[in-house]
Amino acid sequence: MGRQVKGIFTNLDELIERIKADQKTRAKAEEPVGISIFNRSDKEYTHKNLKSENGSFMWFQLLIEVLICMQHSSTAKKELIDVCKRQYQNNSKELSIIDEFEDDYDSSNAVWWYTRESCLYRLLNKALRVQNIDILFSFRFFIKDMFKSLTEEHKKMKRSLTDHFIRVYRGQIISTDEFDRIQKSIGEFISINSFFSTSRNRKQALGFIRSVVSSDAIKKILFEIKVDIRLSTKPFADVTNLSYFKQEEEIIFMLGSIFRISHIDYSEQDEVWIADLTLCNENDHDLRFLCVYSSSDLEKLVDFFP
Repeated sequence: MGRQVKGIFTNLDELIERIKADQKTRAKAEEPVGISIFNRSDKEYTHKNLKSENGSFMWFQLLIEVLICMQHSSTAKKELIDVCKRQYQNNSKELSIIDEFEDDYDSSNAVWWYTRESCLYRLLNKALRVQNIDILFSFRFFIKDMFKSLTEEHKKMKRSLTDHFIRVYRGQIISTDEFDRIQKSIGEFISINSFFSTSRNRKQALGFIRSVVSSDAIKKILFEIKVDIRLSTKPFADVTNLSYFKQEEEIIFMLGSIFRISHIDYSEQDEVWIADLTLCNENDHDLRFLCVYSSSDLEKLVDFFP
């Protein structure tokens, strides 16, 4: 297959920005994505058994609610900065970025900082993958600010769109074990345990994973996601105007967004696996298991943290 021309640029700054955006897309495709799957056929499931996969799914959903509902003290930002400085104490470049964050961050530019993909982005995503509660607690105000920003942009997006349905894409390299988990869960629910970055541009999402050579250890997969913007869901939004990279058609889904796995097929034409997902309505009867925790349970968990 011949190399494709991705663009013709007469302005050096535009070319540099395009290269940066392409590098970001490639990095996202290769970065592990934490997922949880809820299997409704698990007859032994109980929401009290948090060691089961279903329990882990529920636990993560509850954790997100706790972090969003918490009242944050005036020292929350300093706590996060101290954690970041300890993690990157020998990296002068990242320490400089942390100092910039300390001086310039406010709730209105949370998306800008997240999409910049600095040490903050990497530390948060690693904590989400391994479910490091201490680190996630340090990020509590940032996660809440992201939630607020996505909620506001989601409202604007709904007002601006004439079509109730949109389709977005995410190219991803995943392990064979992860692929097998997804393939065995057709019809079930999948939670993405991170802020899930997608694109409205299928060609762009597909481009970088097609160049990766498959092996026994990894699979190339394109998530094609159907979204009904009228439904009650965790917020998602077009963040083009807020993003560090302005040229992208980027849609970010809130932490823990839930999708149903419709089907997975191999595309001979694209030379990748295509996973068809549908964003779920949180009022869906099939998601009633999320209601097993009462509001009083949530309040107790919120009060548990200082």
